Amino acid sequence: MRSLRFAWVGLNLLVALAMAFGAAAGPPGGTRLAYVVLLFALCSSPLLQMRQLNDRFALLGVFLGIYFMFFGNIDLMAALGLASGSTASRDLLSGAELLILCGAVLFTASYQLAAAALRIRPGSVARQPADWKNAHLFVFGAVLWLIGTAAVLTLNIVVVPEKTNDSVSQGLTQLGPWTTAIVILGNYLQPLGGVVIAYGYAKFRSKPWLLAALAVIVGQLVVGLICDIKGMALMGAVIVVLALVLVHGRVPLAWVLGAALGAAMVFPVLQAYRGVIAGGGLSRADALQDFSGSLRAALQARKSVMRGAADERAQTIFERSNLKPSVELAVSATGRGTPFQHGRTLEPLLSTFIPRLLWAKKPDIAVGQEFAQQFGLDVGENTYISPSHLGEFYWNFGWPGALGGMTLIGLLFGAVGARCDLSAGASVTRVLVLLSTSVLLGLGFESTVAAQYSVWARSMLIVWLLHLVLSRRAAARAPPRPAAPDAARDDRPRPDPATVPVARFARRATSPA
Repeated sequence: MRSLRFAWVGLNLLVALAMAFGAAAGPPGGTRLAYVVLLFALCSSPLLQMRQLNDRFALLGVFLGIYFMFFGNIDLMAALGLASGSTASRDLLSGAELLILCGAVLFTASYQLAAAALRIRPGSVARQPADWKNAHLFVFGAVLWLIGTAAVLTLNIVVVPEKTNDSVSQGLTQLGPWTTAIVILGNYLQPLGGVVIAYGYAKFRSKPWLLAALAVIVGQLVVGLICDIKGMALMGAVIVVLALVLVHGRVPLAWVLGAALGAAMVFPVLQAYRGVIAGGGLSRADALQDFSGSLRAALQARKSVMRGAADERAQTIFERSNLKPSVELAVSATGRGTPFQHGRTLEPLLSTFIPRLLWAKKPDIAVGQEFAQQFGLDVGENTYISPSHLGEFYWNFGWPGALGGMTLIGLLFGAVGARCDLSAGASVTRVLVLLSTSVLLGLGFESTVAAQYSVWARSMLIVWLLHLVLSRRAAARAPPRPAAPDAARDDRPRPDPATVPVARFARRATSPA
């Protein structure tokens, strides 16, 4: 689409001008002009390939947009004076920056390869996907979300009231293997139920569906605040916006602006609420008992926690999403005092579908904690520092592991994007797969590999089972054959063709009715 190509050119010009302005106004080496311009050009390149925003390259655009948010956004915001945390270097490109750029290139190339090989062809049965009945969308969406929300609250308030290793170990041990399996399974249902509601709103755009979507957004916000999980609190708005883009193939500007404004207003409150809990030595269960008081204290403290020097205040949403320092640390220190892991942190992937009921000593590695400890970061014992998937691949196998890992991720995303091409036909199953992949593996790129891909694989199993039970393909009806115009109103007897001369019969047969 020509307009998307023009958008790519215009956006890249704006970014280049912004970085050039920052480089001219700031100290030498203070902005990463070449790095940000190259990374943004790569991450916005799907606009050059898309015919519409929900075609088979949609997942490529979603992932690369998230990739830039994690690895380039802080440098761009710092050049504009809107954030701190950008790294300065007199080199044109640092080793970590070169790795990030090469990762984006290989992801894009492998995505295109898989998308071309597995694309839905014209005339294919897949262009008319099976879908749930309209009545099932609201009922099962609401049921899945409510059951999932109950499971999330049970796990984070009753079973594991504090974010410590001891609390997790004691809580799951007391819960028992069967109940633990049920509660963990229930946690997978909440985002799936939210996606079903978001798809229903995107499909029908009626007032009842709008109210349902808003209920999910507010519900996610409240549950995320209670559980002290910022990603969960903001997930409702993200799911609804992505559903609208994927189903309709265009950007809902009102929703995007509303979501951005809401996130800017809510994020300081979430940060302050965490400070209230930590400062008062409270568990999440204790804070919930006096939820109104805790929320009031967070609202009063929201301005103070976002002010002051960068090392004294809470991180902004731009600083919180910055994963570049983790990759820089992995590249600079791995093999130089910190040993390679040789796949050890990825081992839990091998036991994804083996429940703890069958394997009580199933391996579980706290990758974020070990990363902080092995790289000598001065953080608390229970603090998780994410290496990002790219950094974790490098931590395990160096450059070959990082580039090979990004290639495999690109092939997976390309296969999913091609087989769930919504421009060929929309269905709730395709939206579930696309949004689950975007959230768990795209936004989840900041977490650890084994944790996110295990949850994604189990979620795909649940989606497949729901598809088998609830989806029905619409019966293809042949168009009715029109009756002959004269047959309905002319009852006069017809002569036997055998008695009519051949010439007359030929003329009669070929003459217009």
